[in-house]
Amino acid sequence: MPFFKYFPPERVDVIERGLLRFTPANEFNDPFECLSDSRLIEDPRWQRQNEDHCVSEMLADSAVRLRYRHLSAAELEAETRKIHRERYSLRMPDLKAIARDQLTAARLPLRILCLAQVPPESADAFLMWGHYTKNHSGFAVEFDDTDPWFTDHLPVTGQPHDAGPVQYMQARPGWDFDVAGNAQPRREFVFTKSPHWAYEKEYRLIRFAGTPGLEASNTHSLVAFPLRAVRTITLGINCLAETRARIVAACRQGALSQARVRQACIHPDEFLLTVSDCDPVQAPRQ
Repeated sequence: MPFFKYFPPERVDVIERGLLRFTPANEFNDPFECLSDSRLIEDPRWQRQNEDHCVSEMLADSAVRLRYRHLSAAELEAETRKIHRERYSLRMPDLKAIARDQLTAARLPLRILCLAQVPPESADAFLMWGHYTKNHSGFAVEFDDTDPWFTDHLPVTGQPHDAGPVQYMQARPGWDFDVAGNAQPRREFVFTKSPHWAYEKEYRLIRFAGTPGLEASNTHSLVAFPLRAVRTITLGINCLAETRARIVAACRQGALSQARVRQACIHPDEFLLTVSDCDPVQAPRQ
């Protein structure tokens, strides 16, 4: 199914310059973006790892050894583990807050291109137009999902990129453990959102800041894409003359000559939008 991206009018530069923004995960309007739950700290396997680590640090502390110098090594370890377990349960709320902050920080390198699988003329697109195109004054771009630029993002073991559809779940994703017993975040934490966002039918391309060759290390994370992948550009019902003129001018260039420019209109009777090809010489909306 083709991919669609909805833009406000000021983003005409996307098709003029051939640059798409891979947005940092912490800049989305969803505060739960790429944020797994903190139930990891309730898992007995993780608690054991945490206990071993904390006890090891405490036993290496000269002040602790001095305070409990009357105990044997085995007794000291047993006492230290007892103290840790008693404190752990009491500190659970604080530990969850720390885990939340650490998980929030861990998502900083993520760069995400969000695409919709919602055609601009469909009833499902009403919210897309309303939320992302500045009151229908922007435009929607249709991309060819079979273009190599998109398929090259498909997950490959060892490669710093990924792609896939978003799943809409009631529960936030958690963590798994590898064969060595180490906690690992599930891949799904990048591809899971609340059902409140299901209308977007989102598909994502993932890159990472600072990865050589991925051009997503700067603040804006603008990445070049091939203009050949643009199939159609649909103007919103409130698209103004300047925006339309710039889009038409861009599509007269060789790199975008295959793209069709279309105009969305309000259906005369139903809660529907109709879309038709634009006449390049037609008088634009004032």
